[in-house]
Amino acid sequence: MDLLHTNGNPVSEWNETTPSDFHTQSLDKGISYDLVSKLIRRTGRNAWINVPHKATDDFVTKLANFLKDNIPTKRVIYVEYSNEVWNAFFEQGKYATAQAAALGLPNYHKFYAQRSLQIFNIFSSVFGDNSPRLKFVISYQAVSKWVADQILTYT
Repeated sequence: MDLLHTNGNPVSEWNETTPSDFHTQSLDKGISYDLVSKLIRRTGRNAWINVPHKATDDFVTKLANFLKDNIPTKRVIYVEYSNEVWNAFFEQGKYATAQAAALGLPNYHKFYAQRSLQIFNIFSSVFGDNSPRLKFVISYQAVSKWVADQILTYT
């Protein structure tokens, strides 16, 4: 999460991500996905990818294709839409609030659920439905059953 600078990441398009040969990887848009894939291959660990909150469908498709091609097939890829979107303190919570209002949704938790499902569907279309390589993550504030209900009852 922190390597990709998930909280407040301004990236929406794939071409805005950090190139692997850029002189610094310490940017508000996180390190390059190429370096993330190299780190995963080198360590033999699974991947947990937080998709930036402003990522377009095109970005998500390109990210899914990149991960499919660059993460070893025996590694699991956990996919989560941003981080703590339920927390309006973060930019992603503020963004979700604005998006929910623009879409006429009753609250920003419904937007989080909707966008998460859209992202999961894009990944599923790239990897194939029910790919054992993918695990989708939904998060909510553990102390609030109401927030969990808002997210998990989205239809």
